[in-house]
Amino acid sequence: MTYYLVLGEVPAKRKLDFVKSDFSERITILRNAIYAKKKNAFSSKSIDKNDLILWKVDIPFDVENDKLTMLDERFDTINIERDLEGKEMLPEDEISKYLSFNKPPSSIHILVQLPQPATTDQGHTDVSRDIATLGYLPRQGGLGGTLLPTDLKVKSTNEGIILTDPDISLRFDIIPPLIRDLMKKQIILIRAPPFAGKTSIAQILENALVQSPEYSNCWNEWIGQCRHVKTILIIDEAQLIYKEDQNNEKNKNTKNTADQFWTIVKGCLQEIANIHIIMFAAYGYKSSNYIGLTTPVTLPESCCKSLIDIKFNLIKLRNYVMNFCNSYFNLDQQSILNFYAYIQEITDRHAGLVCHILVTTKDAMNKRIVANRLTFEDIFKYLNSKSFNLSIYANCHAVPKVSSLSDPQRGICEKIYLNGEVNTSS
Repeated sequence: MTYYLVLGEVPAKRKLDFVKSDFSERITILRNAIYAKKKNAFSSKSIDKNDLILWKVDIPFDVENDKLTMLDERFDTINIERDLEGKEMLPEDEISKYLSFNKPPSSIHILVQLPQPATTDQGHTDVSRDIATLGYLPRQGGLGGTLLPTDLKVKSTNEGIILTDPDISLRFDIIPPLIRDLMKKQIILIRAPPFAGKTSIAQILENALVQSPEYSNCWNEWIGQCRHVKTILIIDEAQLIYKEDQNNEKNKNTKNTADQFWTIVKGCLQEIANIHIIMFAAYGYKSSNYIGLTTPVTLPESCCKSLIDIKFNLIKLRNYVMNFCNSYFNLDQQSILNFYAYIQEITDRHAGLVCHILVTTKDAMNKRIVANRLTFEDIFKYLNSKSFNLSIYANCHAVPKVSSLSDPQRGICEKIYLNGEVNTSS
């Protein structure tokens, strides 16, 4: 059994495949066998079997190693011969010249290199070649352009998620309709308070969309590439470019402002720009309030979404809570259902609060979990304790302390808590 991987398919461990062959046959036969297994994918890209280049490599996939990491994170800039010690397998040679029965059983034996796509314009090089020239690959470790570290020591942070974490919900409840809406309207702005899951959804959205990453070091050059490549731009913390700081002398004397971006937004609304943009913006806390809530370009109401649109739906919330509880809590099913009902009631399906409750409860109840004597009553007491309240102030951003609120503000909060709404018309 010979393991092979098509260069550029990530993660390598999941994308590798195998092929059977007679070592006395020619490399041509082996190449044709690999092409037959991937025919649908290759045909859709107009790749002929004669275009495939096979490289003999030896890259273990049962242990972490530098070569395996390169295949995942640097496949666009990699030099197969130098970086992977690869040897090109010439079509007329016998397979036995490169492979034998005693080859390592848990290694990638063959790397399949695809032809470079042809350029569509004399003035614009192929996008993947631009990436190779820049030496930069946005999708690092599967985390996309956010550039978050791949080796976080804690599962829960306030700045996004680890997409490979088995406890993460990939939000299939909202991502497909969000993509459909984006492709139809070209511009979408999602506004929600801090800790609502905006950054995480931006990461998940990118993960769902991006198959072959593209990047340019210049806005104008990148916009030029967008004329040839269907492009989706995902922006987090968009409120930071709502309004330019006119008092900043640096901004007055430079062209590197957000004006160019908002010009493209206007072009999208007029359907003259070949780009789709989705923005995630925060509001409702001190450091964002001075910026204001108004975008420089007026967006139609149909292009705007809110916290309501990114909350868990009931089915996804139930599945997420049930899966988490079954993985970490020694609870009977009725207790899990009680826990789910309580979470649904007190969070109103707010993604950040749901995650915070589950993770902090797991940490706080660790001794009872290990001793196999955890009950829903224990969880209920903890979630109504001072310790849990303090965890919210410590770990959830932009949460105002109740003690700092004025009496009228506390009154409004109490009315909302008791009635679900408050009349603001008076």
